[in-house]
Amino acid sequence: MSETEPFTERSTAPQAGEKSPVPGERSGPVLVFPKSARLLKRREFRQVYETGTPYRNAGFHVFVLKRADSTAPTRLGLTATRGLGNSVQRNRVRRLGREFFRHLGPSLKTGYDLVVNFHRRLAVAPHSEFCRLFQDALGKAHLLESPETGR
Repeated sequence: MSETEPFTERSTAPQAGEKSPVPGERSGPVLVFPKSARLLKRREFRQVYETGTPYRNAGFHVFVLKRADSTAPTRLGLTATRGLGNSVQRNRVRRLGREFFRHLGPSLKTGYDLVVNFHRRLAVAPHSEFCRLFQDALGKAHLLESPETGR
């Protein structure tokens, strides 16, 4: 797994037709979410909040900051405050956010830092609504590469 391709399949997943060596483990391709694709430190979050551009929709508040290295992978930071709900609801929206970001990874422009704040209504929103709103927020921020031009 390289720095430029953070959303790769993990080779330890069992191949089709093989049994998983660990009971209960899923088979098939497993997308990973490495540290190179995450905002980890408070100062990284603060920098995006203070100097990034905010975008809003009904479910998300996204802050976007262009990085100096435009070839570096886009990194994601997620915040779910207590106002969103209990720990189960907060963990659910963070998990959905990571999963959707992983699946969008190849179609995201590189060289950005994102911080995503979740709105309260997402705690009870169905998966399809969550995905639609997340894609809309990233579209407003012009982070999705157009399929025709590759930009």
